[in-house]
Amino acid sequence: MPMEFDFRDGFQEMFLSCLMREPKHFLHVAPEIKTEYFTGAQPRMAARCMLEHFERYKRFPTWEALDQRLHEACSQVPESEFMLVTDFVKRLQELDVSDWEFVRDHVADFLAERALVGGIRRAVDMLQENTAPVGRVTSVFAEALQEVQALQRLGRPQSRQALGRRRPATQPPVVRARQ
Repeated sequence: MPMEFDFRDGFQEMFLSCLMREPKHFLHVAPEIKTEYFTGAQPRMAARCMLEHFERYKRFPTWEALDQRLHEACSQVPESEFMLVTDFVKRLQELDVSDWEFVRDHVADFLAERALVGGIRRAVDMLQENTAPVGRVTSVFAEALQEVQALQRLGRPQSRQALGRRRPATQPPVVRARQ
């Protein structure tokens, strides 16, 4: 299956905002999300706190709980860096997520793209550091490809059905004659 991706930072921000504001629509991918799938210090910190909360409580935090988690996570960073993270979270709160269906329909490909890029980076790091045993780089690529394929399956309707999260079928409206 050909892979073509081109997700912008705006998509990752919209996705993070949707996780907070429309979480029930993203539970099917929640266990597969990794902090390293996000780019930038502020998105990664927000994602890390959100995902740690999800792992512990099996739901995403409220904005207040996220704020507390961020305070705890950033206790050792300079105030200026913490302010950048809180400004980022304020932007997430203000984002228009009325297009959450679009995000839901593309999130598996977004995660797959990020998994693939991560696998490539790991392999390149191994080659640059000259630490890779014979055949290890190939296995890193193979592992990344398996992760990508598993994530892409999450985005297909039959996968959601298999997970018990079947999308409601859209049926044409019934037109009835007036009596």
